[in-house]
Amino acid sequence: MRPEVIAELEHVRSKDPDRLLHPAALVKAASKPTSPLHSWFEWDDDAAAEAYRLEQARHLIRVCVATISDDTEPIRAFVHLLSDERGYRDTGAVLENTDLRAELLEQALREAERYRAKYQHLEELAAIFAAIETTRKRQLPSKSIAKMEAAV
Repeated sequence: MRPEVIAELEHVRSKDPDRLLHPAALVKAASKPTSPLHSWFEWDDDAAAEAYRLEQARHLIRVCVATISDDTEPIRAFVHLLSDERGYRDTGAVLENTDLRAELLEQALREAERYRAKYQHLEELAAIFAAIETTRKRQLPSKSIAKMEAAV
């Protein structure tokens, strides 16, 4: 991140009575074409409206839940795999397919590792971080074997 952008974020935050950084205040500050924040925003109203509607559609997909069987708790009905770029798959179909399930697990572990990096200073979460590491170590051997079998 460019230093002038960080400085502008701090400047906007310093103006708030509670020293909080509010998105609306950033948009207002960035509206000036000379602001170092200006290029971070879409100023074409038609393009911005389309981008917002796409984000609303993504949100709708993410909050949709379903039950896989009568004895299970509801889960997200659709899941996004990185290999699908911008699309979503039926979660039940992903869980039933060995390769897609492995991809989803790998993706989940990467997200868990980002969570750990973000909150590693909170010792109260040490048990969660240990469980992430244990799960990662369990997955590595089977993943390596699968790669060797595919190479043969």
